[in-house]
Amino acid sequence: MPRDREEFMPRLRRRKQKLQRDAAIILVLHKHPNSSLEEIVKEFPCPTNEKHRIEKPLKYDLLPFLIEKGIVKKFKDDGEITYALSDYEDEDAKIKRTVQDFELLRGRWPNEEEIGSLTGSCPETVKPIMYKLAPTIGWKHPSENNNTASRGLAMRRLELAAWFKLGCKQADFVKREWADEDEHAKATLILEKYPEYLPKIVTFKIKGDIRNRKDEKFYYTLTFPMKAQEFVGVSDTEQRMVSLKDFEACRTRLKIEQRDY
Repeated sequence: MPRDREEFMPRLRRRKQKLQRDAAIILVLHKHPNSSLEEIVKEFPCPTNEKHRIEKPLKYDLLPFLIEKGIVKKFKDDGEITYALSDYEDEDAKIKRTVQDFELLRGRWPNEEEIGSLTGSCPETVKPIMYKLAPTIGWKHPSENNNTASRGLAMRRLELAAWFKLGCKQADFVKREWADEDEHAKATLILEKYPEYLPKIVTFKIKGDIRNRKDEKFYYTLTFPMKAQEFVGVSDTEQRMVSLKDFEACRTRLKIEQRDY
């Protein structure tokens, strides 16, 4: 065997062995997410009498390498260190994200049953987590009045995001109708995370409309996608007449149609 091939083969075997170990860790964490080092060692696919040999390579080589590559992530809670695949989300984080996104799109906080339905978690799991998170995220159990008022707020929030998408953030109409900066921030977040919920804005004028003799007004309609209708509870279409002068900042983006009716 040529000398260079003799030198290459041991490196190849070492690389193959490392890849096998990497794959074994991924398989263990897929089956047992959020595991400690001891738990990974216990589940690692090797003979029992060899498990003590794998602990140090796991701790100082294999796991740090997979963390660096973004395949595995490390958690630390009250001094306990655990590991999981990069797409793993623990129960607290999953529920927190679900609750915040629900409020973002629905304009109100969800109750425990709604949280459980969306996350697949049982009420016994949801309730203590929610009361632990409440001080930091502002969650409160919704009342029936909240449910009714929230539809209007959710619709306006989605409409604001749609105006942002159209490039009318600086329009006087938008600034006047949505003066709350917090709503602007939430509309921006919806545009970034959930553009599929936004209504389509269509602008038009009606020929011969006696209410618009000086050509100073136009109509716009909001057509909400089915996804928004089902989850948010908004109606399918809304229509309104507004002043053209309130859209000088984005007039060229409006593409106002001329209609016969």
